Formats: sequence, C-alpha cells, structure tokens
Amino acid sequence: MQNGIAADGVCSSESANGSRDVWSCKGSDSSSADHLVIMVHGILGSSSDWKFGAEQFVKRLPDKPPLLKRMLDDYDEFYFMSALRTFKRRVLYSNVAYDHIVGWRTSSIRRDSELPKWEEFLNETYPHIVYEEHCKACDADQHETISIEDDGSSDKLEEELVRGLSRVSWEKIDVSFQSSRQRFAAHSVIQVKDEVMHIEGADVIEHMIDHFLT
Repeated sequence: MQNGIAADGVCSSESANGSRDVWSCKGSDSSSADHLVIMVHGILGSSSDWKFGAEQFVKRLPDKPPLLKRMLDDYDEFYFMSALRTFKRRVLYSNVAYDHIVGWRTSSIRRDSELPKWEEFLNETYPHIVYEEHCKACDADQHETISIEDDGSSDKLEEELVRGLSRVSWEKIDVSFQSSRQRFAAHSVIQVKDEVMHIEGADVIEHMIDHFLT
C-alpha cells in the first residue's frame, strides 16, 4: 500500500521520519474517534512491521484519524489550537543535520523549499545556533499558492499539518553540530542529555535561558 487510499478503504501516510499513520478513508468515521493506538516496532524493525495489525484495527474500528491532524482544531472539550494560541511565544529548536530521530523539516515545521541556507550565518556567542527566524502567523489564503507538487512533497497529511500549525506565529532556532565530534548524537547533544558526553550543546541551553523572557 502506498501513500493514499488502499483498495479496502484504509488510508495510509508515511511521515518524513519513517513512521506511518493509518486511518479510515471514510470521512464520517473520523468524527467520533476517541482513541489513539500507537504500535512501536523493535530497534531493527520498520513501520512495515505493524502494517497488517494497523490495517486490521482500522477495518474493525474505523473511527484511527491521525492525532496530530485532529489537534489542528478544537474538538468538543478538547481545546488544542486555542490553547496553543494562548501562549505569548512558541519557540522551536531544530537540528539541521544528523538528528536521526526527528528530521529538520519536521521539527522546524517547514517545507523543503522553506529550509534556510544557514551556512553563512555566524553567531559567536552561541556557536551552534546557525539560524534564527521569526515566522508570523499565516492564514489559509496565504497558503493557497503553495501546492504539494510545487514543493516537491508527496505527503498530503504533512502539508495539512504545516498549514495548520502555521496559523500561529513561531520563533524558529536552527542548530548545527556538523563539526562536532558528537554530531551523530545530535538528538541528545542539543538538549545535553548527558552533561559529560553531550556538553557541546551547552550553548543551546544558554541561548534558551538568555532568551526565555525576551
């Protein structure tokens, strides 16, 4: 089964990080969903390991729309987007490379064509901060000129998420450990998961603190 609609009415979409969302293609089934089922494969597995199991859940209980898609709006007593809007600031810190858990495009809520050219950016105070961008909120009309085909992406769901989350403003901070000895552990270094092993990411933490109240 490829991205989109399968012959049996099961919709599927693979994200940039290799995970897969599976849900019923019937629009009427999505209105009453109240459960999220997460199937996690082993360290040497892939999203295809649970392909059969996920499809059987959707066939028997066709209510599985993706949680992130539901969170783009408010539902009944669940105030997702309105809660996100109440924050004065929303800040994203994203690895531009070597993060094998969360890709740059995904973590920074951008399309491929929107990823900045960070190589020319230099921050002497915070050497691993390579780009900073303040993105204003975009309404639906501003997105109409951007199509999935124009952006080189085949993931319709991902485009919906980008559009939905872009309805609020974001401060996007891009981080690079490309020249670091621990670059292959960028996902841990950016948060200094271990004070000894990942100390090269300390300037990112300093940046967070220094800009916390600005």
